[in-house]
Amino acid sequence: MIYIDRNSVPIPDIFNSGEMGIAKKRLEKFYNRSEGSRAQERYTRPFEPQLTKEIIGSLRFLFKNKCAYCESPLPPASTTGNIENFRPKSNARGLEKDFSREHYWWLSYEWENLYLLAKSVIGTNQVGFQLKASEQKL
Repeated sequence: MIYIDRNSVPIPDIFNSGEMGIAKKRLEKFYNRSEGSRAQERYTRPFEPQLTKEIIGSLRFLFKNKCAYCESPLPPASTTGNIENFRPKSNARGLEKDFSREHYWWLSYEWENLYLLAKSVIGTNQVGFQLKASEQKL
């Protein structure tokens, strides 16, 4: 995995935009519903195209046009690549292999949690994350 210094690239302006605010509100609205009301649903809305373009451009610069995990070069087109969450937005497994459908959803649109991955490694980062009681989102 590539070591990166997040301070070497300014947080893209899009993170302070109205569009990002709307995306975060949609996500929060979904997860603030009762578990029963969303038991048969998953929040699957991807980044809107206008958000994706700017975020991918900044991530490409930050990761030097390489996949964050396998370090393979990414195609040269400025809008290609896959944005993934380091801490998973859903279906996280703890260190004891306990399962949680909703851990880290609140980090879905946070700059520090976004990585650029090659298509070949999407979904292969099955990493367990221990969540201390003090880190839980209430």
